[in-house]
Amino acid sequence: MNLILYLTFIVLFYIVFILDIFNSRKKMTYPKLEKQDSNDINAFLDGTHSVQIVSKQEIDLSYIEKQLFSLIDHKGKKIEIAEQIFGKNQHFVQLNLAKSLDLSNKHLYEFSLKIKKKTLCKLTPRGILFDNLYSDKMGMNILETNISFTCFAPTAQKVSLLLYKTSENEDFKEIPMTEIKMGLWSTNLSHDSINLFYKYRVYGSDFLNTKYRDVMDPYSYYHQHRFSRSQIIKENTEVIDGPVFPREKSIIYEVHIRDFSISDNSGMINKGKFLAFTEKETSLNNQKTGIAHLKELGVNVIHLLPVQNFDQDDDTEQYDWGYMPLHFYCLHGSYSSNPLNLSRITEFKKLVSSLHKQGFKVVIDIVFNHTAEDLNNPTSFQGLAPGYYYRKTFSGDYFNGSGCGNEFKTEAPMARKFILDYLKFWMSEYKIDGFRFDLMGLMDYETFLSIERELQTIKSDVLLYGEPWVAGDCGIEVTGKGAQKQLQFSVFNDHFRDALRGQNSPDSCGFTQGSGDFQKIWNGIRGGIDDFTHNPAESINYVACHDNYTLSDKLKLSLKQYEYLTQKDLIRCEKLNALLIMTSQGIPFIQAGQEFARSKNFDHNSYQSSDLINQIDWSKKEKNIELFQFYKNLITLRGQHKLLRLSNREQVQEAYTYIESDKISKQLFVFKLKNFNLIDSFESLIFILNPNTQSSQVDWTNNDYKVIIDSKHFHLKTKDAVTPDVTFHLKPFDFIVLAKFNLK
Repeated sequence: MNLILYLTFIVLFYIVFILDIFNSRKKMTYPKLEKQDSNDINAFLDGTHSVQIVSKQEIDLSYIEKQLFSLIDHKGKKIEIAEQIFGKNQHFVQLNLAKSLDLSNKHLYEFSLKIKKKTLCKLTPRGILFDNLYSDKMGMNILETNISFTCFAPTAQKVSLLLYKTSENEDFKEIPMTEIKMGLWSTNLSHDSINLFYKYRVYGSDFLNTKYRDVMDPYSYYHQHRFSRSQIIKENTEVIDGPVFPREKSIIYEVHIRDFSISDNSGMINKGKFLAFTEKETSLNNQKTGIAHLKELGVNVIHLLPVQNFDQDDDTEQYDWGYMPLHFYCLHGSYSSNPLNLSRITEFKKLVSSLHKQGFKVVIDIVFNHTAEDLNNPTSFQGLAPGYYYRKTFSGDYFNGSGCGNEFKTEAPMARKFILDYLKFWMSEYKIDGFRFDLMGLMDYETFLSIERELQTIKSDVLLYGEPWVAGDCGIEVTGKGAQKQLQFSVFNDHFRDALRGQNSPDSCGFTQGSGDFQKIWNGIRGGIDDFTHNPAESINYVACHDNYTLSDKLKLSLKQYEYLTQKDLIRCEKLNALLIMTSQGIPFIQAGQEFARSKNFDHNSYQSSDLINQIDWSKKEKNIELFQFYKNLITLRGQHKLLRLSNREQVQEAYTYIESDKISKQLFVFKLKNFNLIDSFESLIFILNPNTQSSQVDWTNNDYKVIIDSKHFHLKTKDAVTPDVTFHLKPFDFIVLAKFNLK
């Protein structure tokens, strides 16, 4: 009986609960559309027959069924609607039109969406904008007979070229441009216009919200101020061709133009300028600095942080890394001797030629994931084609996967064309040898493939690499780790980085501080082929770059808990990191100054910090000359031995063996790298690593091997290799590399 009462109570409880939910649903009220804020409603034209209505607030669909929408053209005439389809949620309605709209009609954006007599919003183009791709040369081009100007403004009523005599005067001549194809505007001038200044005046491009906007040409490669006017220039300085070698031979050195020379002790005259990279035989206390130092070190790829125009005035002394791009084609004037003339172009060309002469490739850092353009007060892309170049959500808000306020829509046909045109321009005009892609994860995969395919036809050994991640929710499937498989594209291996020196927080420790994951280290040493790469050269191996702490600062912060560790222990830890970066399969990458324990005074994000923080202190080279020599010898060793730069996964799989034995402490990491028909003086190498804060030892009885590297000595020549002791005593972070030589 009690059970029956209990069950009856449960049933009655659920009936009351369900009825309560039902009644609350009945009482729910939805804002009537004609009373909603017009900013909450959008009507997007996605095709010639299709209009998508999106409301930020929920819509009462039963109410809509009684009050059909109407679409009114610019003359007040109703457009016949064949059907309205309601979305699965209560934010979306699709209108299918009885007849197709004429997309060439310049009054389309005057069409309005109404319900009853209330105008909800104007018609906004969306999907229809992304159908056209043009192969025409864009921007300003000096041709044999004239100067052509071409821009893409698909929503403009009309476009004019404004011509000025100077960069400052207010008087201008307005020259109408012709719409030669849908959304493509062009005009020609005579050669008499060279050295004049120009802008585009775009009428009604923002769907008639403003009469016109004056914007800069996104293809312009010279202007004097970031919000001024482009100049029609002709600059013919030639650049010397760069060296040619496969990517697995690359050793990348990342440096900021200003950091390189701004210090009082740099020995360079052109402090903070492009021309510092042309100064030869500079020194401090008989230690080489500048490009003489780079040559001595042995790196062969110079990776320059952004040199293009970013969101700082050209004449400012404010420090900036340059990752807020404003005008992509134009060099930043603050790195030139005079920002008010063409010296930025001629001097950068001299920089590239100087580095090429010394045998270095030149890679520039580029940012296609976002721009610094103010979307509410546009100066370039957004003024020409509102909503085209930046990703939007379905409801019309802007994505922010870059973390910087907007997200460049690389998959838009003319945006993809801009990217490809831009990269080809830098390869042809400045003979750039490669590109590093910031937040590469925000680049759509088809653009990613197009870059690799098209740039290799220009330079077969072009070096391409990037960051395979994003900084927030984004509007595309992320082009992440693994997307590069079997392509001539490489990506930063943050798995290996974090496994080696810990994550980015100051107290996080990795393998080289005694707290690592051996499996992740094994994956990294072998070029990530068991992780996310197909071939080892797809992995960029690094422990520090401009972001986050320098390696020296990171190690000091993470190891400060071990008070007994000495400065010698810390330097040995730096050497252990260097050893693993330089001898692992893949492409080694070091931050400028890492080779002599560069510090930024523990500043983990120095993008706008002072020169005192960011400058390379060249006096550290003399203080840490032993560490510098270690890096130098590792780079020489890598260049001498193919065994340290294998080109495919099959070679890696055959070459490596992890060594475990009862005679070897489990705290040690030991592995063998074996030659397999390579022309190399090494038959095999054995690495014995103590990645711990305590000492250890291992017995050794194989006299076929000689010691070539330990934390104090480096024997590059076979005859200098040392017969090992019976027992190896390994201090904290200590290591030994033994070689068995090929006597054939």
